[in-house]
Amino acid sequence: PDIIVFDTGVGAQVELDFSLAHPFSKDIIKQASREERVASTKREDKKIQKYSNQQHPGLYSPTFIPLVFEHFGSWGKQAESYLGQLARRVRDQEGRTTEGQFIGQWRKKFSVTLQKSNSNVILKKLRAISEAENEGWDDSETDIQNAIH
Repeated sequence: PDIIVFDTGVGAQVELDFSLAHPFSKDIIKQASREERVASTKREDKKIQKYSNQQHPGLYSPTFIPLVFEHFGSWGKQAESYLGQLARRVRDQEGRTTEGQFIGQWRKKFSVTLQKSNSNVILKKLRAISEAENEGWDDSETDIQNAIH
């Protein structure tokens, strides 16, 4: 997991694992073209399977929550559910924000972070192509693929 917190709402230690899934992955692109959240659902299932088999010393048994987001902005069902629970608790405890405001703020933060990350990936690929071009590549498909991978 990426973050371990004690969540008073569930009264237990919570292990949060952030993950990004792409709906254009070769193994799911056909299904993702017909159904929403295929990439995030499959990634959630994979993360749950991975972490459900881990042994924890002592008496505690943490709650594991995969927080999966898709490249184009969709949230996984478990991420949406957990952040909804947090939003309700913030509303109930502080009374100064609505669930919609809380979730809206976090959607914006995740969206901006995701777009920055996507931009960095694109810039990295463009730099690699530019460097390969300066080294005298011949525009062949092989050279292009080697430059971007």
